[in-house]
Amino acid sequence: MKEKRSSFSGSIGFVLAAAGSAVGVGNIWRFPYLCAKDGGGLFLLVYLVLVLTFGFVLLTTDVAIGRKTKKNALKAFEELNPKWKFLGRLTFLVPVLIMTYYSVIGGWITKYLFVYLVSDGIEAAADGYFTSFITSDIAPIVFMLIFLALTAWIVFRGVEKGIEKFSKIIMPGLILLIVIIAIFCLTLTNTAPDGTVRTGMQGLAVYLKPDFHGLTVKRFLEILLDAMSQLFFSLSVSMGIMITYGSYVKNDIDLNKATNQIEIFDTGVAILAGMMIIPAVFVFLGNDGMASGPSLIFISLPKVFDAMGVFGRPIAIAFFLMMGFAALTSCVSVMETLVANGMELYHKPRKKMCGVVGIYFFITAVLICLGYNKLYFELKLPNGSVGQLLDVMDYISNSFLMPFISLLTSILIGWVIGPDWIIGEVERNGEKFKRAGMYRFMIRYAVPVVMLVLFLVSTGFADFAPYGTFCSMTEPEGYPLEGEIHKFYPDRISGTCVGTMAFSPIEVRKDERIVKMAEYHTTTWEGIVALDDDMLIHVAPASGGTPVPELAKAFLVPKGCMVKINAAIWHLCPLPANNEVLHAMIVLPECTYANDCTVVEFEEKDWFKIIL
Repeated sequence: MKEKRSSFSGSIGFVLAAAGSAVGVGNIWRFPYLCAKDGGGLFLLVYLVLVLTFGFVLLTTDVAIGRKTKKNALKAFEELNPKWKFLGRLTFLVPVLIMTYYSVIGGWITKYLFVYLVSDGIEAAADGYFTSFITSDIAPIVFMLIFLALTAWIVFRGVEKGIEKFSKIIMPGLILLIVIIAIFCLTLTNTAPDGTVRTGMQGLAVYLKPDFHGLTVKRFLEILLDAMSQLFFSLSVSMGIMITYGSYVKNDIDLNKATNQIEIFDTGVAILAGMMIIPAVFVFLGNDGMASGPSLIFISLPKVFDAMGVFGRPIAIAFFLMMGFAALTSCVSVMETLVANGMELYHKPRKKMCGVVGIYFFITAVLICLGYNKLYFELKLPNGSVGQLLDVMDYISNSFLMPFISLLTSILIGWVIGPDWIIGEVERNGEKFKRAGMYRFMIRYAVPVVMLVLFLVSTGFADFAPYGTFCSMTEPEGYPLEGEIHKFYPDRISGTCVGTMAFSPIEVRKDERIVKMAEYHTTTWEGIVALDDDMLIHVAPASGGTPVPELAKAFLVPKGCMVKINAAIWHLCPLPANNEVLHAMIVLPECTYANDCTVVEFEEKDWFKIIL
């Protein structure tokens, strides 16, 4: 007997469940971090504009596809156009990959919540604690299993009794916790060892005040792409989740109103998270704390809680409880997508599919846990980063597949089926779709272009583009001129110059990788070839002679690769990545260092360290 298709009881249930999917670890960690990195208020302004445009279009598209077809992503695209059924399979692959590691991260959060519940948490603030935990054999698996079991239990109960009921309780609680912690963090005060007094309100100013220092067109585009990437992943689009949830939405619900509410909920949580995290980190760790990156939650924040004294433990408990809620709602939505697709594809009841999916992801999550010990490896990814097994899964799903799927979806809806198909579904009950004109323009033109750029950035093709070009000299790409004993790859890198070119060997010793100065050449490019080791190159945008160390980026360049740095780009000598000494070749017009080289030493507060 075919199981009756589940549905949300009403608009509130759908909005809270969808918002629960959207609100995850990315909102509470990634958004504040990017906001601090990208100029505070300037990033906020750009992000809000994108919410009203791209976010609205992508979310509306996914939800409308789900409700119109009453099918999950795997079958929905096939119904839209049989020739595009492959897109449903690509979409299905995203949650398959995400679920392998999301429960692992949920287990980490569960571990920290447990530590603060049973102790004062001092050990969590110690150097090496997080690394010691994730590299241990058993503990990460145990806490992952606890988190995964809770996720499976909620999905097992179904849409109304499980997901909807859970979201109606958890989401208001999540908001309340964020507001309480944010208010408390604004009242914090701390005196640094040098006598500097930092307050939570000063940290709020860092968060909200636009920073236009060193802003160039290229830098603005970087901020735009960061904000777009955050929005893209935050709203859970292009992974089948919102299509699945949309298929549960009853036909009498105002779809436009519901999607607007999801956007507001998701964005509000992200902004509140920034008001909570940035002031706290600023008070106790200063501006340097803003650059903590992925380690912010598990390494930097425990140190903040420890510095809070008697308030530290209860705030830590509340924080990790909140993080657990956020991770759980997102993990539930991912697992529900897979269970729902499996039910539709194999015609199996929910209980059986929950069991199958649960077992599969327990096995894969164990493998991810072992990726930090028994199965540890390091792999250079196309975007320039180096990752372990978890990072590889995250890169494939989030950085590669999701922009690609959004690109293809916009082409399908914008040019093959037509935007009126979506608009008609939104206006099913006679509701007025006030932004229909904008939707048509965005889905046909703006979304494909931006998603293509994001895809190119994620694959590494566009990441170094603002600063120059690069090419492997030992494994070049392209078509060679072949002779009897050779393959010749002409003109892989080229550049004009005035006068005589010079080729200068350089020997660089390994140090602490603390960058204290930079240089630029006004009129000429510079070539650097790594000869006997991978090398680290740091660059910053051209800024008219005023250094911008806060905008510097570092790249890991493989041995045998040549980098061409554009004129006026800030840089310095390459650094060895592995060996004690690096030998490289510098290519410049003759006497460039005498005639066209400006070297500037940074103030100590602007020094930065390159970390592999």
